[in-house]
Amino acid sequence: MIASDTQHQMPYVYGEILSRSMYQAREPELPGIGRFLSQGAAGGAFVSFLFPLTIVLSQPDTWNILIIFFLPFFLAIGIIFGLFDGFLVWVCSRLARRPLNAMTRVLIGLVLLAILAGVWYVISTVSSKNQNLTFEAYLYGEIVFLTVGCALAPGSGLQPWRELVRGAKFGPRLLAGITGLLLRVVVVFFLMESILAAICVLQQPQPGELTFVMITLAHFLAASIIVFARMKFWLLVPLALVVNLPIIYAIKTEFSLVTEPVFFYISISYLALWAAFLLTRWSLTHSALAFLKEELRYYVID
Repeated sequence: MIASDTQHQMPYVYGEILSRSMYQAREPELPGIGRFLSQGAAGGAFVSFLFPLTIVLSQPDTWNILIIFFLPFFLAIGIIFGLFDGFLVWVCSRLARRPLNAMTRVLIGLVLLAILAGVWYVISTVSSKNQNLTFEAYLYGEIVFLTVGCALAPGSGLQPWRELVRGAKFGPRLLAGITGLLLRVVVVFFLMESILAAICVLQQPQPGELTFVMITLAHFLAASIIVFARMKFWLLVPLALVVNLPIIYAIKTEFSLVTEPVFFYISISYLALWAAFLLTRWSLTHSALAFLKEELRYYVID
């Protein structure tokens, strides 16, 4: 009698265990460290751009134009810090075995940045120009910038690296990724530079420089939309040609090899990068490379 009851209960127990295992919630899969690092680098670059932008807006001066040359240093520092921030968020996510919420990511970033904020305060107060700035002002600025940068970057749903290397759905993926990465980074960098230049010129208006700077700003703003937008090749080509017409016109009229060799080579290199960007997304380029690969394999390998 006992044996028969046990036989009737065993299928029920096995079925209960199976149902629990089927309906048990799986642990959320965490992205790899690469995504956290790219998110941190992107967030750090964005936050570091806010610092020179705030300086230019808060202190109108004729010497503000010089901050354009220091923008790469701001970006480098922000990217380096963002990498550390992304690494810490990744480590904490692994230890917690789940994605962290925005508040936790902000707290992690603030703990890391507290040391940098203290060092910055000590160094900056040595200068007599900044003696009138209080510790509360520094602390408020640090919290505002760092909270925005840390809450929106590591551990979020952003995929900056994938957007930078995104290429065509067919053809040479590696070449499309490399040209997309180079052109998008260049466009975003010069968009930041043109924003700072436009603000500086508007503070000290000069008709000739204002026209040139505003055309440059409009070009890189439109170019950033084009290179990051998902569009068909037949629409990408005419938009790229239209947006680059001012560059071509400037090469013919302003940036000659004799008078402005630096701007001339920069403009030519920029247009060549655009050409490579378009060619790697053209189906005929893929067909030509595939044909060349087969011919080389036939004559060299086989």
